[in-house]
Amino acid sequence: MKQPHLPRIECLNAIARDHAVIVFATPGQRPVTGLAWLDEAAEALFNGGLLGGKVPTLALSTHGAQTLPLVVVPLDNQAAPDEVRLCAADAIALLSERRQARCTVVLPKDPRLVQLVTEGVLAANHRYDSAGIACDRRAAPIAVDFAGPAGEAGLGDAVRAGWLTSVAALAARDLVTEPANILTPAQFV
Repeated sequence: MKQPHLPRIECLNAIARDHAVIVFATPGQRPVTGLAWLDEAAEALFNGGLLGGKVPTLALSTHGAQTLPLVVVPLDNQAAPDEVRLCAADAIALLSERRQARCTVVLPKDPRLVQLVTEGVLAANHRYDSAGIACDRRAAPIAVDFAGPAGEAGLGDAVRAGWLTSVAALAARDLVTEPANILTPAQFV
């Protein structure tokens, strides 16, 4: 049973331009990250009418000679925790369907939302791995990087809290899923 590692938070300027990016925006508004090239791409998509729904939207944005998969997730600050987790998980699922190998999640500024986004991303990206015949047949997990504004207070603690919650929940899921001939009562204890 493989558990996710504690994600690191990179500075926004460290976002690589050669893989997918997930950003969060208030519904009906264009996302603002503070990173010029990413904001330009999001604004072009927003002005073109490609963004603004109530579900995560995958759009291809061009930056120079590259095509950048950009997922914009509408995120209301008053949303229920399960809604936030599901929106983050849906964004990862969109990229997984496209067989993306790597993505960067630009974290929202609210630490409460950061924890929930982290939980949703890690849960959607988890793959069950068993010693028995039962195993997860979905595509390989995506290498996920987190990025946030430099010096934003509480982001690191919120990511750590989301990671701890995810590790516990995913371990419990793996234990329940493991076949009884592999995880015997003696092994479980």
